[in-house]
Amino acid sequence: MLEVSKLRESYAITNTQIEELERRGFLILRQVFSAEERGKYFPILRDYVINVQAAGKTQDAVPFGNPAGPPSSDASAVAIGAAGERAGKTAFNLEDAPPDVVDFITSSRLGEIAARLLAVEGVRLMHFSGLFKPPGSPGTPLHQDLSYLPLDTDRELTAWIPLMDITADKGALIFAEGSHQLGEVDDPMSVPRDKFSFKQTGAMHAGDISLHLGWTIHGSLKNATSHVREAFGISYYADGARIQLHGKARFMKTLLDSSFAGLSPGDLAAGPKNPVIFPVAG
Repeated sequence: MLEVSKLRESYAITNTQIEELERRGFLILRQVFSAEERGKYFPILRDYVINVQAAGKTQDAVPFGNPAGPPSSDASAVAIGAAGERAGKTAFNLEDAPPDVVDFITSSRLGEIAARLLAVEGVRLMHFSGLFKPPGSPGTPLHQDLSYLPLDTDRELTAWIPLMDITADKGALIFAEGSHQLGEVDDPMSVPRDKFSFKQTGAMHAGDISLHLGWTIHGSLKNATSHVREAFGISYYADGARIQLHGKARFMKTLLDSSFAGLSPGDLAAGPKNPVIFPVAG
């Protein structure tokens, strides 16, 4: 039987990979989880997502792009998603998650990867969610994660974890290479397509993970297959960050009321729902 302690074993991160993330804004790591680990945890994560979605636990929708502007007629924009589309997220939290789900989300292996790539001593959990894209569903519009997070740091990282083998036409992620260097952009959907080189994750195997920085402009292509694309997302940020409203502040209230309940601007972003994932206490 697989022991939880296995998820505490490190995954080696090289200086070359750290430099690649800082240069491109995204990075793919191969086979972070063994076949044994996938066999234990991935079915449990899949069932958890399905059960939470079936229970109808949702949080406020977040609009991607510029809601006031017309959808782009650019073919690549349509494939990625239209400006003004609203993305409703299912609300997930550690309090009602099964123990094995908590073990996976809070695993020090993922936390250490995040800390190494962000070049910080420690990281906290921002949030996590199931990212299941039904057959034929449109792509996710281009956006920047940090535009919706009430943090005073750019040291934020999301791990996108496919729970199955994913082909390029099954809702693959797409990134604007180097776009994180711009900082916050008013409307990522309006960024000229010739300003950046847009890169796809392409085919990924279960066990691989894709990572991107908080200011990296990214989205996904449509799921052109007849099967649900199953992925899981976990976001981390540097321990020591503080609460700060900026940019799309009105949409940050959702997180202030949920992930950062009881905290105010200027407070350390260190609520009970944001445990330190790495380093491990004790």
